[in-house]
Amino acid sequence: MSGARAKFSLCVVSFDFTPTESVDAGMLMYHLKCGLHTVTFQYLFHVFTAIMYWLKFFFFLYFCIYVVISVSSCLFEMKDKLRAMGHPAMDAADREDSHAGCFSDSVGMQTYSLNTSLGAMHIMSRLNNEMSFVEDTASGSFGVVKKGVLDLDRQCYAVKQTKRVISGEGDLQQRLQEVYTLSACSHPNVLRYFDGWVEDRAVFVRTEWLSDGSVADFDRPFSEALLRSVIHQIASALHWLLCHHITHRDVKPENILARKMEDGTYTFKLADFGLARPLFRDRPNTGEEFRGTNDDDGDRRYLSPEAFAISEFSQQKGEADVYALGASCVELMGGDPSLVRNGCYTGNFHIYSAELQNLVQWMTRLDPQERPDAFMVALLTVDPALKSTKGFARRMAAIEGLRASVAELEKKVTEANTTEKEEGGA
Repeated sequence: MSGARAKFSLCVVSFDFTPTESVDAGMLMYHLKCGLHTVTFQYLFHVFTAIMYWLKFFFFLYFCIYVVISVSSCLFEMKDKLRAMGHPAMDAADREDSHAGCFSDSVGMQTYSLNTSLGAMHIMSRLNNEMSFVEDTASGSFGVVKKGVLDLDRQCYAVKQTKRVISGEGDLQQRLQEVYTLSACSHPNVLRYFDGWVEDRAVFVRTEWLSDGSVADFDRPFSEALLRSVIHQIASALHWLLCHHITHRDVKPENILARKMEDGTYTFKLADFGLARPLFRDRPNTGEEFRGTNDDDGDRRYLSPEAFAISEFSQQKGEADVYALGASCVELMGGDPSLVRNGCYTGNFHIYSAELQNLVQWMTRLDPQERPDAFMVALLTVDPALKSTKGFARRMAAIEGLRASVAELEKKVTEANTTEKEEGGA
């Protein structure tokens, strides 16, 4: 091998040597070890470089996400502060959003969703910012009812606040059904709605305030005249809801509010539409679909027998609401409404006229198809004074007297305004 040149290669690393006289085995192993060490070092260097590159990339990505979240939070806080301060720009945006979440002409069909932010906590509560003398008046599993005076018009209003925290968009739409329904209702025996909003993961609904509370707080048993008035007015409200394809699903004395008038009579109004839903899920003429369903059944004491059945039942005439109104009447008579589905009419049921007893029994028939509709119930409980010619004439005379009084007051106001303008011009 003298004068010869040998070349050894290992993987990607090569090295040359020219032996003089003979090849030393120890020297050969030495060169092999040096080559292996060189390969290992270069491999580790490339791995380390790749790891550092990806670490820098992930740190940069994390920084970008952090900046976006921080800027978004600041924008939400600024928006809430401007809304709490009543900034005109926020008022305009709210007016644009007020068209969202409305029902169509059927009232029961929701076609849009409200533009609400569930994540942003309000810097200043709208309730405390716009109202004074706020106090709790009632509380239950559903939430809290507060009473307060609106600073703008100094009128007293009721504000219902849901107690359970909203858990997501689906839950939000379910809670907003009361807002959607009340905002489209216009009937003298339905609680008047003014506005609603979402704040700190709770729904607030502002309605009129009825100082006499619910009929559940009245002394029992009711007089027959007062009970007839309750049945007639609430049945009128249920008939209006039926005409707009809505079922209330929670008719009970606690949800029938009262206001005493100057002549000693009462106006009764149906409240709490948290469980309301449309009678038809799909509208055949428009193709709209109701999305915000509510699976709660309401108070079991007033539930109709078919509500306990496994299969779904038809509510084409609002039969369940009629049954609940009849069971509520039994309670106002001093009886137990939960026993009505067993055919037991307890309390002072026997002291009422046969006509009223038959009507309540008819309303609480086990077969929903055998019950009267709300219109028939309202028709059968019309004030007897209106049925007679003399009574009707007396009511019309009273109405004409009120109209004359209003005309006289308008005349005096016009004269006073004219006099004030003349004095100001002089």
